[in-house]
Amino acid sequence: MKSSVLSILFIVFVLISCSEDNASLLNKAGYEADGPGLLEAVGNDDEKALDIFLKMPELLNFADRSGRNAVMTASSKKDCTMLKKLAAAGANLKIMDNSEKTPLHYAAAGNSFECARFLLENGADANLQDNFGRDAANTLAALAVEEDIGLFRMLAGKSTDLERRDKDKKTLFLIAAEKGRPAYVRFLISAGVSPLAKDHSGRTALDYAAESLEAGRIDRETFDEIEAYTQKIKEKL
Repeated sequence: MKSSVLSILFIVFVLISCSEDNASLLNKAGYEADGPGLLEAVGNDDEKALDIFLKMPELLNFADRSGRNAVMTASSKKDCTMLKKLAAAGANLKIMDNSEKTPLHYAAAGNSFECARFLLENGADANLQDNFGRDAANTLAALAVEEDIGLFRMLAGKSTDLERRDKDKKTLFLIAAEKGRPAYVRFLISAGVSPLAKDHSGRTALDYAAESLEAGRIDRETFDEIEAYTQKIKEKL
């Protein structure tokens, strides 16, 4: 009995010591051993600190006031190493923030092909819409800084409705024309997506394309393609 008690006390001592060691190591690296510290480490791309945080699984799904957690922050990175480490440690890949954005939304907004593919391979749903009505493909078109036709094809290929509207009643075609994404426009034309949808203000893809042409976001060739396609669809009505 005495031997069992001593063994238990030894295990408790070791656990406490390890916990203190982790906190000490994180403090030396400039982080608090808590949820905000984990978010900061992932935001800083600090893999060494993350490896220490992974030894404290109770922190893995910590979220800030916006509902953003480490998985979401990692998903927005071009390098998917940290996301894969979090997933291997048991972090929730299907969690949502306060705006109902999933990690896949973050990957799309961050132009992260690698993370988006990893999330899709691990059960992410590209059709889930956030509070703004955007699914993953719409998020890529509307929010990502760069045009990435490979990522767009992957996300659009998982979509069950390429004419899905967001809260402003904008479809992918409208967004692509508005943001000046010629590769997306050509993909949607080849997929037979209608350019005739109107947003809440009554504007069509061609209206947005005219604005984008004037602003220099698309070239004349892309505008002409949208105009010719719009006329072709109208003639079929």
